Amino acid sequence: MNIKRWLMASVAVLIVVGGIGWVLHHILLADMYKATASIWRPEAEMQNLGFWMPISHVIYSLVFVLIYAKGYEAGKGKIGQGLRYGIYVALLMHVTGALMWYVILPIPAALAVAWGVGGTVDAIISGIAAGLIYKD
Repeated sequence: MNIKRWLMASVAVLIVVGGIGWVLHHILLADMYKATASIWRPEAEMQNLGFWMPISHVIYSLVFVLIYAKGYEAGKGKIGQGLRYGIYVALLMHVTGALMWYVILPIPAALAVAWGVGGTVDAIISGIAAGLIYKD
C-alpha cells in the first residue's frame, strides 16, 4: 500500500465529507431538523459533544481510503473504480443506515430519504476523489 497516497486521498475524502455534510445538514436539512427538534439532543449538549464529529470524519476518511486501497486494481480506470466503490459504500452504509434510522426514530420519510441520497452523493464523490488520488 502506498502510504503517502493513502494519506493524501484520506485528506481529500475528509474535505469532501466535511463539505457535503455541512451543506446537507446545516443548510439543506436545517428546517427538517428544527421541525423534529424534540427527538434530538438539546443544542447546548450537541455543542459540548461536537468535538466527536471531526474525529468521526477523520476515522471514516482513513478507513474509507484504506478499504479502497486494499481493493485497488492497477491498470483499471481511476474514476470508474472510485465510482463503483462509492456506490458500494453508499449501499452498505448510507442507504441501509437511513432505512434503519427511519424505523428507529420518529422522523419523516423525507428526512430518511435525504440522508440516504445525501450519503450516496457523499460516498460517490468521496470514492471518485480516492480513485483520482490513490494509486499503488
